[in-house]
Amino acid sequence: WAAVREYWDTNVDALLSWAYDSGAKVFDFPLYYKMDEAFDNNNIPALVDALKNGGTVVSRDPFKAVTFVANHD
Repeated sequence: WAAVREYWDTNVDALLSWAYDSGAKVFDFPLYYKMDEAFDNNNIPALVDALKNGGTVVSRDPFKAVTFVANHD
């Protein structure tokens, strides 16, 4: 991929709009926080729901999403 940029937002529409405007891929922060909630709070159904219903970048446009499971910040 050509570029990935860190635009820290949990709004999928905002992330995808920014990705399309910039031509870059974006980190899927909504997915990260849903996974965090799912595994820390035993809320797997919320993660499944987000993935099924467009609540993550990867579920809406996998070609613009960069997924990750941990954050070094």
